[in-house]
Parts: sequence; structure tokens; C-alpha cells
Amino acid sequence: MKAAVAGLDAGTDLRWLAMDEDSDDGAAWERLDVDEDTVAMIQYTSGSTGVPKGCVLTHRNYVNNLEIIRQALDPRDDDPVFASPVSGVSWLPQYHDMGFVGGILGTIYGGRTTVLMAPSSSYAPLRWLQAMSRYRAVISAAPNFAYDACVKRSTPQQRAALDLSNWSIAVVGGGPISAETLRAFSEAFEPAGFRPEAFRPAYGLAEATLGVSGVSNSAVPVIRHLDRTALGEDRVVEVDPDAAGDAERTLSLVGCGKRQGDQDVLIVDPETRVQRGPEEVGEIWVAGPSVGVGYWGRPEETEHAFSAHLADTGAGPYRAAATWGSSAAASCTSPAGART
Repeated sequence: MKAAVAGLDAGTDLRWLAMDEDSDDGAAWERLDVDEDTVAMIQYTSGSTGVPKGCVLTHRNYVNNLEIIRQALDPRDDDPVFASPVSGVSWLPQYHDMGFVGGILGTIYGGRTTVLMAPSSSYAPLRWLQAMSRYRAVISAAPNFAYDACVKRSTPQQRAALDLSNWSIAVVGGGPISAETLRAFSEAFEPAGFRPEAFRPAYGLAEATLGVSGVSNSAVPVIRHLDRTALGEDRVVEVDPDAAGDAERTLSLVGCGKRQGDQDVLIVDPETRVQRGPEEVGEIWVAGPSVGVGYWGRPEETEHAFSAHLADTGAGPYRAAATWGSSAAASCTSPAGART
């Protein structure tokens, strides 16, 4: 073989590796001294609230968050639906926390099977649902825009050809969640067996590995119709659902569930650094074993974002997220500035 390749013009500079021959290279390998606080990875933010930054995450962070996610999704082994050979389908980019932690590490941690698709599948969203139907998958996750695209880029005939009756956990996260998108998707794919209680709205951030809060039971997502002017004043005031269609006056927000696991989540006034009341809006602060060490090579930003303390009690440190929420609104969230 070497002689044949050597006769080719392009074959003279090839490096040959004899895979069937014993090598002593392994003798030089040394076991790494790794513990829970050893840095496992630098995970970059999506950049939705600023320039992407590398979050330094430890093995403790990943293991803690993976266990939180496993418990929150609660795949019941005694349920015949969860006996499917394939647990999930994911097209999410593997360089994104939602795709890497949720789609890949979560599968390995839970000892389950997930079909991975190319991220380019999002350009033809029906392929995602066709895979869910073909493999009788139970779990899948995507940002709001993907569910919206499935509705807008499919026909009633295409939807009727699907079987989504096994889809019991449809995680929605990675950005603002639209109540209208959830409603439209549920109605469009009801003939295919999709149930609205399968939706699991969730909130998370790369700095906390992935998941922070989520809906962990099979219930229809909580949607609250709030007065837009009051929100601009950091107050939660509900309005008549019949008036929810008035976009200038009301804003319909989707609840992102309760905090998960042993994480500490507060709603705080970013100016006074005092915890807000249940009917008030504030910045989301997160603390716990899932929160990373800081930003790689950005000491000043790390000090600002990862060392927040309450002014009145001194409790902390917390990771102050550039995201707004309210405990009264069931952890409804949106990027800072999007509430007015």
C-alpha cells in the first residue's frame, strides 16, 4: 500500500500510522489529578445580552446541574411511554450549553439514548418533528423560534402524517418564550397527538451551567397577562385575559417554573440590591453548586457579575443575571430592558 501511494503525486507527504502494531506511547500517559473543583470546561455564553464570554465551569458545576436536570425532567421508568428505545432527539448546536449539557451530557448522565441531528436541520424544522415521530422519542428541547418555525413552515397534511403522541417533555428555553407560540404549536400539532401539557418552559444561563428553573410536572404552562405600564414600573399587575389581545396595554408572559435542585434564586432590585417582594419585578440572582467560577480572562466582569451581595443582609455571593423576573409571575423572565 505504501509503495502504491508513494507513486502518486499527492502521496509523498502522508504520515502513516500502523494501527495494528503495538505502541509504547501509552506508557507516557499519566493520570490527571482531578477533583470536583478542577476546571472542566470553558463554556461560552450565547451573547444574547452582550458580547459572548467564556464561563469557567468545574466538574462540580456540571455534575450538580446534570443531576438537577435529571430530577426535574423525572423520566419515569415504570411509564410505558418512557420504555421507548430512543429517549430524545436533538438538533441543538453542540457548542451551545443547551445542546451540549442538555442534549449530550444529559443523555450520558441519564444512561439514555438520543438521536443527534445536524444544527442545520433547523432550516427545515419539519425534519425535527419527523425524527420525533419516527423514533417515538419522549424528550426534546429547543428555543421558542424553532417551535414557531414548525407551525409556519408546515402544512396540515404534513402535520397529520406525524405521530407525536410519545412526546411527553418538550423543553422550551434559551431565550424569551412566547405564549402565542405555545398556543399555536399546540393547536397545529394536536392532530398529530401533541399535548400542551408536554411543554416544559425553562430558564437558565451559561454561568449556571444550564438549568436554573423549570416546570417539572405534566401541567399546562402558566401564562399570565400583565399590565405593560406596571411592568415598566417593576410591578406585577394582572389584567383581564379578554384584554390580552391589546399588545399596547398588556404583555402575556410564560411562567418558567420553580427553581430547581439546591440552587438559591432571588429577585433583586439592581439599584438598591435589596430583595424584591412577590408582586415586584427585579433582576434574577442565582447562587449554588451549579454557578461557575467566573469569566475566563475577564477579572473585572467576573467581580461585577459573580460577587453580588444583598445590601441589607450581606447574603451572597450571587451571580447577578442581566435578566428580569418575578416570583409572583412564576419566574417569568425576559432580557433586561425587554419589559417595557
